[in-house]
Amino acid sequence: MKTGSMFGCLPPHLFTTSHLTHSAITDLLEREARYGFPGELLLSPGRSIGLRFIPTVVDLQFAWEQLKQQQLEPRKQKVRDSARKALLDWATSEGESSDYRGNLPAQCVHPVGHWYEIPNPVREALG
Repeated sequence: MKTGSMFGCLPPHLFTTSHLTHSAITDLLEREARYGFPGELLLSPGRSIGLRFIPTVVDLQFAWEQLKQQQLEPRKQKVRDSARKALLDWATSEGESSDYRGNLPAQCVHPVGHWYEIPNPVREALG
């Protein structure tokens, strides 16, 4: 902001949202008077969604190895290990890396990532 003020040109600030968060973020920015930001604020209202997928066994094991966890007392550790084995078995039986379609449609989709939303304000500006 300091550099923009020095040169008389503040770059716009882009908020990338999802279909789950867009209205809440818009309301907050209005309620808080844009937190006093003097430049242009752009909101990209999350138009991109993707299907969730079944995780791979390798990805699940890697994620669990990366978690810093203490060893639990034997009974609790057995429950944790059992739950993880059930998840690994489920991933294998459902088809690793396949589309997840096991719940309500709204639970099978997710925002694909905020970087997918950056082109939307550009498209809107170009008409």
